[in-house]
Amino acid sequence: MALCLGIHGQLVYLDRANDVVGVKLSSWPAPLERWKHLASLRMFEAISAHLSDGT
Repeated sequence: MALCLGIHGQLVYLDRANDVVGVKLSSWPAPLERWKHLASLRMFEAISAHLSDGT
């Protein structure tokens, strides 16, 4: 898995093993607080896991 984080909430998630790319666009008013990315990261991981199951 590879991850790119922007300072105002942008996120690029890459899971090469499962051929999944996820992108989240944001414009948070204050610069990066890394913990705010956790929910989005969990979402992309769940999507990738679901797709890898073939369901």
